[in-house]
Amino acid sequence: MRDEDSLELKTWLKRKHDRCSPEIQNEMLQLLANELVRRSVTAIHARNPVMYSVICDGTRDVSGKEQICICLRYVDEKLSPVEFFVGVYEAGSTTGEAVSNIVFDVLIRPQLSVSHLRGQAYDGASHMSGHKRGVQALVKVQLPLAPFINCAAHTANVVLQDSCGASYVIKNSLQLAHDIDDLFTERSFSSLRRLKTYLRSTMTQTRLNYVVLLSAYQKDLDLLDLNTIEYQFINRSDRRCHTFGKR
Repeated sequence: MRDEDSLELKTWLKRKHDRCSPEIQNEMLQLLANELVRRSVTAIHARNPVMYSVICDGTRDVSGKEQICICLRYVDEKLSPVEFFVGVYEAGSTTGEAVSNIVFDVLIRPQLSVSHLRGQAYDGASHMSGHKRGVQALVKVQLPLAPFINCAAHTANVVLQDSCGASYVIKNSLQLAHDIDDLFTERSFSSLRRLKTYLRSTMTQTRLNYVVLLSAYQKDLDLLDLNTIEYQFINRSDRRCHTFGKR
């Protein structure tokens, strides 16, 4: 009842802050995803000397847009290779120049020194492995110490595909096995199917990238320091600092 004779109190009581709005959700997803990437990048920076390689591949989603998937690879102190997923990024064009710009942008964002890049791994597509205008060629112009290595899995897949296609019996047998597999997996809503169909058609590219990254590192989410996430979230806004207190 005090708000009847206090305009300031009445105004304060009428304030509405939706802490579950899409904008707030995206902000929280961004903070969590960035923290996961930061942890992985810190592991690379801890190496002496700092050296890493980049792995990149693309696929089209249900909307027909090209999604570029980027991973980084390095060797830990036990000389064991470590790979971690950085994210998926929409490519406005599939030219070598467009994809190489995405690769450089992804490396620069978490403050990785591109001069320490020591390897590239892509498939055999011309815009990726082309000797003149491919991604690997454009990257090597700026980073000559980053040699290109054709993806071994993609090469093996092409060899096996051509070899099996030469035999009528093997070709039909594999097609039958593929059809049977589709029969039993059609009902299962795999992560890849959700990514390329349902999720892509219901959210923006930025939110999609955060969701995919968090999905890939579900176990690591429990290891994050939520106090750090809370600190970053509150200090992004003066209103939040006033409401929750500056941390």
